[in-house]
Amino acid sequence: MPKGNVTENDLVKFYAHGAPLPAYGATWYMHLHTADPDEMASEAAYAGYTRVAVTRDPAGFTICDGDGTPNASGPAFKNAAEVTFNESESFSTEIITHASLCSSTGQIIYKGALNPPIVVAASHTPRIPAGGAIFLED
Repeated sequence: MPKGNVTENDLVKFYAHGAPLPAYGATWYMHLHTADPDEMASEAAYAGYTRVAVTRDPAGFTICDGDGTPNASGPAFKNAAEVTFNESESFSTEIITHASLCSSTGQIIYKGALNPPIVVAASHTPRIPAGGAIFLED
């Protein structure tokens, strides 16, 4: 799954010039999106929505193959447990098609499509089941 533009630039500077990577922290924040995120332009906006913290450790993520099969040397990782977002307080409907993992400053570290998408309507609590979000290293 692609990264955000700022993260891609951080990696280019790291690989080409040996510049240090920023400290992304021990926690990432999962965001929901209504389209492929372009630096947060499509982040969910239903009333009650908040981002969810996920720890960067085996309790938060499982290393896997691109199809989600657990593999300690795989090129991807997936959420190890269900990720539950706040209940929608909106009367409108949003269709959540993508998720992203971001630093505490909102920098997109990884992003990708959800299959199936999540339909959020009034009083609905969006959930991504364990293994439902796979983040592939391109």
